[in-house]
Amino acid sequence: MIDIIKNKAISKLNNKKALVFIARKKWFKPIYVGKTKSFTGYQTIASFQSLEKEMFVIDMDIYKGSCALIIVQNNSYQMILNTTSMITKSFILQPGPVRLRLVGKNANVKYRIDRKIE
Repeated sequence: MIDIIKNKAISKLNNKKALVFIARKKWFKPIYVGKTKSFTGYQTIASFQSLEKEMFVIDMDIYKGSCALIIVQNNSYQMILNTTSMITKSFILQPGPVRLRLVGKNANVKYRIDRKIE
């Protein structure tokens, strides 16, 4: 389990240390993929405008350390996932800017997030 500090989680600044940190978005599709090695800190991996109801299909593998995926909006955050698994989750969000952030401590992680707009 990872301790999340609210001020750092909702901050727009990234604060990370990593040997490897790769994050990218597929062209013309809201699909986010990436991997990390020895990642510690807080990093935004995606930002977008919410259309109220959002569904995410998340495949996250944590090989070492601890890591969590959070969603940040309006000075608050929600935990999406903090274990190795493949899940589908729906969220009702306020219209406006939203950020997906990865929070880790000595984490080796591989992830794929498909955002489905409903």
